[in-house]
Amino acid sequence: MPSVVGLLEQHELAARRRVDELREEADRIQAELADLTESRT
Repeated sequence: MPSVVGLLEQHELAARRRVDELREEADRIQAELADLTESRT
C-alpha cells in the first residue's frame, strides 16, 4: 500500500507539470495575441 506522503508527492508532481503546461499555453496565446494586435495596426 502506497504511503500518504508518496501519494501527495505524486499529486504535487502532476500538478506542477500541469501548471508548466498551462504557463506554456498562456505564453503561446499571449504571443499570438501580440502578433494579431500588431497586424491590425
